Parts: sequence; structure tokens; C-alpha cells
Amino acid sequence: MSQAWEKYSVQGQQRRIRAGERLFRAAQWRAMNPGWYGPHKIPISFRPQHAVLSMHVWFLHKRLIVNSAAPPTHTPAPTSETTPTAPSTNLLIDEELFDIFWNDTRSRIRAVDGIHELTVNKHLKDAQQATFLQCTQYDHAFLDFRDDPQKQHAIICDAVWKHVLG
Repeated sequence: MSQAWEKYSVQGQQRRIRAGERLFRAAQWRAMNPGWYGPHKIPISFRPQHAVLSMHVWFLHKRLIVNSAAPPTHTPAPTSETTPTAPSTNLLIDEELFDIFWNDTRSRIRAVDGIHELTVNKHLKDAQQATFLQCTQYDHAFLDFRDDPQKQHAIICDAVWKHVLG
């Protein structure tokens, strides 16, 4: 009953939105660190910044998935000050995280000079395709080559080269 309440109640949704927002802002803060960008570093433009942010969101996504697969432990009743961490709630937080990510992406697309409002959804679709390709490449490295760290490293380097630096 408590899982159904957490999933369908307004308070449960508000907690998930807050948790997703906090996770996204943490990823955004790390990804937009000025130390990453500049001359002889990552170029300051939409695609590379989006790729770095996508990588950080992927880290959080994987952590939420791993935590959702963990055996349930005693979880205290959520209050307005805490974020529920029940395994089933982690998947819902993951959905909120990606909703916030896509809304932020749409806002960043609108902020790019030369992008007309009528083409925002087309550019969002392109950004989503690039993000899914990047995340699939990371998943491939960690799922298909668990016992081969050299191959994992090569695939991750290839993904970073293509999406962040390319």
C-alpha cells in the first residue's frame, strides 16, 4: 500500500521531482565546471557541453538502476524532508531525472543563437538521438565487457572522442 501511495500521491510525486531536480543540478554543476572548457580543452559549444552533461546524467541513471535492483531494506517512512529511496521509487526518480534533463536541453537549445522556435523540437530530437547513442555506447562497454577492462577503456575512450571531443 505504501508503494502505491508513493507512486500515485501528489506528495510522492513532489518528492520525486525534488530528488530528480537535485540529482540533475548536481550533474549539471559537475558537467558545466569551467575547468573542463576552454582553449586546449573541451570546446565551448552546445554539442560538447551536452555530451558531458549526458555522461553525468548517465552516471546517475546507472546508479539509480543499480539501487533499484538492490534487495529491499528497511526504509523509513518518507517525510517532507527526506527523499524516499525504496528500489521502486528509484526508477520513478530516474524518469523525473530524464524529464528534467530534456526540459533543460530544450531550454539550452532555445538559448543558442540562430535557432528558431519552429526548429527547437527537431534539434531536441537530434540531441536525444546523440544522447541515446552515447549512453548505449557506455552501456555496451560496461555490460558486454565486464571482464575486459582494456576493451571497456577503449570503448569509453571512443565514446568520449566521438561525442565530447568530436
